[in-house]
Amino acid sequence: MLKSKKIFILSLILLHFFLLYNCNNQEKEEILEVDFSETETDVNNVSKKVQFSINMAVSAMTSPKETYIYYQQLLNYISRKINTPVSMKQRKTYQEVNNLLETGESNFAFICSGAYIRTKKNSNIELLAVPIVKNEPYYYSYIITHKDSSIKKFDDFYKRTFAFTDLLSNTGRLYPLYLISKLKQNPENYFSKIIYTHAHDFSIHVVARKIVDGASVDSLVFEYIKKNNPDKILDVKIIKISPPFGIPPIVVNRYIDSKTKNKLRKTLFTMHRDEEGKKILKNLMFDKFIEAHDYLYNTVRDMDNFVKKAELKQKYQ
Repeated sequence: MLKSKKIFILSLILLHFFLLYNCNNQEKEEILEVDFSETETDVNNVSKKVQFSINMAVSAMTSPKETYIYYQQLLNYISRKINTPVSMKQRKTYQEVNNLLETGESNFAFICSGAYIRTKKNSNIELLAVPIVKNEPYYYSYIITHKDSSIKKFDDFYKRTFAFTDLLSNTGRLYPLYLISKLKQNPENYFSKIIYTHAHDFSIHVVARKIVDGASVDSLVFEYIKKNNPDKILDVKIIKISPPFGIPPIVVNRYIDSKTKNKLRKTLFTMHRDEEGKKILKNLMFDKFIEAHDYLYNTVRDMDNFVKKAELKQKYQ
């Protein structure tokens, strides 16, 4: 009987240590769990008196490392100007970034035009600003293929392999779907194979490496790479350029307080007036930021509606 009692007590002790070990492990997993390459800006110059922070979400228009390099200077600049720590959150898909905004987990974000038009009618997301590039608030979709390819026009991609960027991408998916719908073809069967790269620079890479026959990419990303890493586009050629689309906007969550929102707006709208701001804008290949208007995205909405109607029509034929 005494032996059984000792065994029982020993079992309880072992169970206690087992549970304690698992609890500690769970706590470690929560601490170590990170975003899809979440990064934080350098906020050493921000006043220590500030007791709150804001964060910016960034759609993965480029690979995580490139995105961080692309936006780091801008975030540091904003942080100093509004005297508030600003951190960056990246996610793999555009929808995940939309979700961060909708729930209030992110205060403001750079999002794709396609992702913006897919926000709900009564959304918690509102426009804040848009960048101006070459004196206009527009950008384009570039249809690309390998420089040695025999493909000369979009129709030549029939039964070839193709790379899309993201399900909600305007330049990286919606525009080629629109071209397919205009040909009265079924998007699901048009290409022999489709892959999703989740970043425009990756789409350029897979075309350059002949992993796929073609891709549709953001002109802003393409021109940025052309200027800063021209070797990466040496093996690709542009065979078609889309009409102009409303440029990817900066949006804010409606939960953000008006004081912070006004600070952000003022910082963005005036940064082209000081030397540091000018330099950052030049690095981003932006002229300046201006007020955003919803009508800029009507052409993207029209294209989206056209594709949906065409797909619905084909479904019931």
